[in-house]
Amino acid sequence: MKLGKQVMELPLSKVCEYIDWSPFFYTWEMPGIFPRILESAKYGEQATKLYQDAQAVLSRWIGDGSIHLRAVFGIWAANAVGDDIVFYTDETRECPAATFFCLRQQKEKELPGEPYLCLADFLFEREDGMDYCGGFAVSSGHEIPAMTAAYKQAGDDYSAILVQSLGDRLAEASAEYVHKMMRDQFGLSAKEGFSVDEPMTPEHLEYLIKKRYDGIRPAIGYPSLPDHSEKATLWALLGAEEATGVKLTESFAMNPQGSTCGLVFFSPESHYFSVGKITREQVEDYAGRKGISHAAAEKWLKHNLE
Repeated sequence: MKLGKQVMELPLSKVCEYIDWSPFFYTWEMPGIFPRILESAKYGEQATKLYQDAQAVLSRWIGDGSIHLRAVFGIWAANAVGDDIVFYTDETRECPAATFFCLRQQKEKELPGEPYLCLADFLFEREDGMDYCGGFAVSSGHEIPAMTAAYKQAGDDYSAILVQSLGDRLAEASAEYVHKMMRDQFGLSAKEGFSVDEPMTPEHLEYLIKKRYDGIRPAIGYPSLPDHSEKATLWALLGAEEATGVKLTESFAMNPQGSTCGLVFFSPESHYFSVGKITREQVEDYAGRKGISHAAAEKWLKHNLE
């Protein structure tokens, strides 16, 4: 297992194999599951034409090298410290490299004894032993905006939307590809029975889409890690702007569009969940841990406030 960050350009031909096409069709207001949607009585003909056009665009991009998928990712020694996650510079765990501040569920559970989850629960406390956590940032977006703008200027809205929607799908596929590489490096691939270097089959893709593997990659700003400002810590840890060219706006959106990021947990016990509504008492505690004002914490967590 290699610790520390890695920077690379991802192979477009490989990443294309990881595209989840169902959300692509939802973008075009054709709800359905791929590939069954291609045989749909209502959408089949239109969906098939759209899919063929998308494949033609991807083939052109693979052939001419006009799209560059940028990625930075890494694995660090890490431990839970209360509800926080501390990444260390090396396995001596003497020098912290970054701290991610997490939140715990508070909404009353329906079942007695059901745990109130926090992402830090999926790592050992320092006194319980060595553990590891990862982070990543990927982007397919640098060439996409210019292409989209050019098509719009030419009055070709269909191609503009097609290119933009493919860019979004490639960002998610890049995240899936990078996550697979990280699981391989961590030694989880044997449970899946295939390698990141093998050709992706429909069965493999279904396996990935349904998350039938150990570990999770929660995106920062989403239900289990809802504070978008935590991206600043990840950006500093990864050197993400220098590595990928992706910048964070004042509201911590990623620019360009077609970029995504998150943390990576390897524990077999880890799973996705939503923090949901929390009390202002936890917000106060969170502000103290993070070293920000209560008002600032409320700003970033406004959607989680009771």
